[in-house]
Amino acid sequence: MATERPSDVNAKGWYTLAVQLDQNRAMDEAFQASSCSGLAPVQPSSRPGLLPMSKVVPPPQPSRFSHRNPMPSNAVPMDINVARKAKSVPNACRRCGKLGHWAKDCDLRFDVWYLDLDELSALVED
Repeated sequence: MATERPSDVNAKGWYTLAVQLDQNRAMDEAFQASSCSGLAPVQPSSRPGLLPMSKVVPPPQPSRFSHRNPMPSNAVPMDINVARKAKSVPNACRRCGKLGHWAKDCDLRFDVWYLDLDELSALVED
């Protein structure tokens, strides 16, 4: 649980925070002690001359997902601009796509602010 830092002059706030941190530490220790830590320690035998037997640990299971163990030898760099490169034609107009002129000289480029009322109404009707 995230809490804000108490002010420097607030002694009660610091005490409450210290108690909370101590409780969290105690709960963490209890959780770590109760969880399985892999192999249990081997208890010595009560009879002399006998060696203690260790527990048999099963081998680890193979991963079900292939992305957990990537193979760096099969790495192929990804070309992220491959689609853009295929469409781009040098010396082609970026507005209409025709060859022989640039977008600034394209016939499809016009500014409606410079049209008269008659030209504007003709464009609206079409």
